[in-house]
Amino acid sequence: MGFFLTGFGVERRTSSGEKSPARAWREGEWVVLDTGLSPGNYGVYAGVGLFDPFAPGYLRPGNPSGGPWTLLAPPGSPPLVDLLAENPLDQTRAYESGVLKPSRPKRLLLRRESSWPSPWEGFPWSSPFS
Repeated sequence: MGFFLTGFGVERRTSSGEKSPARAWREGEWVVLDTGLSPGNYGVYAGVGLFDPFAPGYLRPGNPSGGPWTLLAPPGSPPLVDLLAENPLDQTRAYESGVLKPSRPKRLLLRRESSWPSPWEGFPWSSPFS
């Protein structure tokens, strides 16, 4: 399962391509995501793309020849320009090997209170980068 977060909303996406709405909100500097998953210790893969209001999915797509409005990337690549890793060496290894280890930050541990309703029900929020 994956989650797609933009300033326009949040989608839950499955490996078969199904999409459904999901909830996220800001708590200070954190963006909290309601995954709907049962409590447990999960690994996370995180990537960052370039916002493009005219592209499908609002992320600048990849193209084998690149260009001013596309990223230079092999066919089928995700539209990412950066990978986020807890350890900088893991990020370097991912770029060298093409394999990213999942992050398992302690803050990520899902507990029962993670599924409690938030006082910030409304989404979308104002830009998380403001």
